[in-house]
Amino acid sequence: MPKTILVISPDLPYPHNQGNKRDIWGHINFFHSAGWRVVLIVCGWTTESDLKTFNNQVPIDITCHAVQRRVDYWALKEHPQTISILQNLIDLHRPQVVWCEYAHFSSLVTALNINGAKLWFRPHNFELPHLIDKTLASRPWLTWQSYSFPKRALSWSIELCLNLVQRFYKEQLMHRIADRLFFISYSDLRFMSKFYKDSVSKDWVLPFVDCETIPIKEYKAPLDVVYVGVHAEDNEPTIRGSHKLINEIIPAVEATMPGAFRFHIVGRGSYEMFSKHASKTLFIHDYVENLQAFMQDMDIVCIPVEIGWGCKIKMIEALASGLPVVGSQQTFRGVEPLQGAYYVCRTIQDYVEALKLLQDSDIRRHTALAGKAAYKTWLNEGHLILYAALEELETRTSTLSGESEVGIGITTICKK
Repeated sequence: MPKTILVISPDLPYPHNQGNKRDIWGHINFFHSAGWRVVLIVCGWTTESDLKTFNNQVPIDITCHAVQRRVDYWALKEHPQTISILQNLIDLHRPQVVWCEYAHFSSLVTALNINGAKLWFRPHNFELPHLIDKTLASRPWLTWQSYSFPKRALSWSIELCLNLVQRFYKEQLMHRIADRLFFISYSDLRFMSKFYKDSVSKDWVLPFVDCETIPIKEYKAPLDVVYVGVHAEDNEPTIRGSHKLINEIIPAVEATMPGAFRFHIVGRGSYEMFSKHASKTLFIHDYVENLQAFMQDMDIVCIPVEIGWGCKIKMIEALASGLPVVGSQQTFRGVEPLQGAYYVCRTIQDYVEALKLLQDSDIRRHTALAGKAAYKTWLNEGHLILYAALEELETRTSTLSGESEVGIGITTICKK
């Protein structure tokens, strides 16, 4: 049997028009380039039409199956038909590794016989505090009528407790059953390790992104500052970050440096939510089809998110492309603390001071180079971690099967 890694994902990762899809696709591309056969199982609500489109567009040779999950991702009990179909696919492909994107697959894989394969997980968030952050930030009680407040409050509290129990159970189960964990976020690794107190092998492997270099523009004025959000219509971190930019950061910057910057908000649903704030200083773009081309005209990325865990992919993409990044402490939760590679802002005045410094093209260039160098270092470390994990696995497999040759083959990505 060929070296096979079976990737279980809730979404089709290509085209990678969302941050989580870019992360998932980065692993698939890596495994394929390392000489492994990749079998992708999309276990969610993917349609046959979506699967057909994916197979027609995907640029590498992989096998893909769509399996209906049939229950909520965080439900404690999985659907028997989903379990049966997945078991048949595992028996068919006989993988050496089962790689699960997200902790919520833990309850599903425990119902499977993976035939001695190694079980690796990719946690995308520390789900417990992530849920608390988002739930409290939405402040649903502001919409409750006084006469129904006690009943709504009780119902909301019960639902929140249930959701927290589900996430705790699945994350704890993931830590108990996994052979290895590959965290997307540096902070998530640190905090989850302390919280769950497990002995499973774990590493930080940041997202693998492929971005075009964006040049530093000399003597440009005004400078273009962009905030790229995700699904503004239903994403609380994006909504909160946009409001902070509109209501606090832009007025403070304009008061100090009038006309020095043009601000841009990009993201699906942004125009409907924020168009009333558009001005000669603020431009609302909604969804941009060719984001990489759009970003070529930008000078600075500002990500003023205040809630949420995991890793901000847009921050990673900005570092990788060579743009200076300004953001909150939460913005950089996903990466190691590193002075000079980005600007961490704790107050509105910090944002003002950072943008004031970045008016100087030499400082922008220095910051961009430091950020890009940091990303390359973290990227190489992530590659080495995964190569070593695959090599260790193949060496053990070859020894057990009596084969004389060991090691993984590294090849170029093959087109269909």
